Amino acid sequence: MVTTKNTTKGIGAITAAIPTDLVAITVLFVVFDGLVFGYPAAVPPLRAVVGLAAVLFVPGYLFLAVLFPRRQSTVDGTGPVESATPAVQRLAHGGRPSWSERFVLSFGLSVAIVPILGLLVTPFTGSLSPQSVFHGLNAFVFVGTVAAVARRSVLPANERLQLPSRSVRDSLRTTFGRDESGLLSVALVLAVVVALASIGLAVTFPASGETYTSTALLTENGDGELVASGYPSTLDAGASEQLTLRVENHEGVETTYTAVVSLQRVDASGAVGETERILEEQETVQPGQTWTEPHTITPTMTGEDLRLQYHIYRGEPPQDVNGETAYRTLSLWVTVGSSE
Repeated sequence: MVTTKNTTKGIGAITAAIPTDLVAITVLFVVFDGLVFGYPAAVPPLRAVVGLAAVLFVPGYLFLAVLFPRRQSTVDGTGPVESATPAVQRLAHGGRPSWSERFVLSFGLSVAIVPILGLLVTPFTGSLSPQSVFHGLNAFVFVGTVAAVARRSVLPANERLQLPSRSVRDSLRTTFGRDESGLLSVALVLAVVVALASIGLAVTFPASGETYTSTALLTENGDGELVASGYPSTLDAGASEQLTLRVENHEGVETTYTAVVSLQRVDASGAVGETERILEEQETVQPGQTWTEPHTITPTMTGEDLRLQYHIYRGEPPQDVNGETAYRTLSLWVTVGSSE
């Protein structure tokens, strides 16, 4: 006689043991990190949607997942809470939020958590920027996911928070209802979500017109401070002169800069004739950070009204280094005399 074994219960138990919501959050952040750090210019609409979910929903959801690892509250341990019970009163007496309440609270808590994360990571990154906030988010999500899994693992399987679609549908129907007050509640929630999404989109993904790089050529004054004045007007061939280049990255992403410094002989028409390459330096600068490069100028070409030209490039410089191909330029006119 052939016997069959019912595996439905076993499969259901295995499925129940998998925290599908936390798995989804992990996958979301893998995609988010890839779009933000790996391919920041790829698929802007997808980047915006994933970014908004990661910034404005996940932190609050994880916070609630750690605080409330059980399924929705019960009155006496046997039945569901009556829909008329106020949420605040229920939570104050040890109850748990419904799925609709988790959804709404996740947005509100995320708005409170993300700025705090930015302030906490600023001492380690040196500045408050989208990139530093993203690093803080990754740390928060890792710790929150581990904590949520640990909190659920000590509970009986039938009490652990899961993500069944039927419960979500019933919870939304109970909370919002089908009458006029329910429709107003839905409209209010949607308005809050749209407003938060608009703010988050503007803060997290600033317009390209707001990104820039600032550069400055500095000298050291008598007090040892770097100032944008006191530039040398005359140099001696073979003698050294100390200057400092400062590059500030406000591009919103990690950027590699290359500085090419040349001494040029320029005729009356502005055409560049003889050129002497002085130095070339490169540095990768994090968003919001500053590259300060002290360097020594030691010219060998002599003449009057020579132009000391700084060409700043993003990435590697081209074969033809000039003012048209450079991202930023700085100029200093000097006269270089003979060392004799």
